Amino acid sequence: DKLGDRNTHFERMKSNLRINEGKSRDSVIPMFFSIYKSIQLAITGNYDLIIRSRFDIRFLQKIRYIEDDTVKIPDQFDFLGICDQFAYGPPSLMNRYSKTYLYLEQEPDAQLNPEVLLKTFLRKQRIKTKLTNNEFVILR
Repeated sequence: DKLGDRNTHFERMKSNLRINEGKSRDSVIPMFFSIYKSIQLAITGNYDLIIRSRFDIRFLQKIRYIEDDTVKIPDQFDFLGICDQFAYGPPSLMNRYSKTYLYLEQEPDAQLNPEVLLKTFLRKQRIKTKLTNNEFVILR
């Protein structure tokens, strides 16, 4: 069973990571896995821009895209790191962004806080980011 194997793999990965404030974040590893797999599929196409987004986001204004060599990330919901709920940029950079999941597999002492983890990974990989004022709310 592939799903069972994947869940076992996620649990094994989680056991190697530092839990933030004693809290278990069971969704973090599957989230980064999903981002990785989705963007890997997208880069096989001929796109100018790749967007990573939660499905339950509503933006409070239009997003204006200026093409450059940065990943755009909203300047909100950073929780001591960088927002992990929305990002967009050129395929080459979003491909690198998506490899946060691979970093989790290779970095046994990473902190299991998605915002801190993403910020640490982007900094270590020297992926240029630009914080934007694309305000959004999560529809819950």
